[in-house]
Amino acid sequence: MFGKEERKEFVTNFWEGYKKYMKKCVSLRGTYIPWINYPTNVKSIYFRYYVDQHHAKVVIEIQDKDPGIRELHWDQFLELKKILEGFFGDQLIWKEEAVNQANKPCSQIYIELPEVNLYNTDDHQKIYAFLKENIVKLDEFWETYYDIFEELQ
Repeated sequence: MFGKEERKEFVTNFWEGYKKYMKKCVSLRGTYIPWINYPTNVKSIYFRYYVDQHHAKVVIEIQDKDPGIRELHWDQFLELKKILEGFFGDQLIWKEEAVNQANKPCSQIYIELPEVNLYNTDDHQKIYAFLKENIVKLDEFWETYYDIFEELQ
């Protein structure tokens, strides 16, 4: 399909396009957020995007070298499950034991848009809209419940 350099350029252009798409979008606080690298300010919790030739995902990833810390954060998310699902409905997928793209153990909570392709430019607007809708929901959740997770550090 594409050579290595072509894929790299395509991916770079996709994320540059997403940055432009999100440029005027501000956080719940009304401030600028680097949406691609959302700052959770909690060492082991990350909001990540995964997009490939099969699907797009917005992921809450809990990654810590200490499995006890990861479990502590996971349990806290479980306590807030009904609230989190209030933002996303029943579409969230919960995986206590997962492996991320860096091949590190983690826990993941994510929402997925199936049957889209990063390499099909006709899908980009649909993917951008999905990513935006769901990272904005995460931002709203995080603004409200961040303090609970900060206390666990």
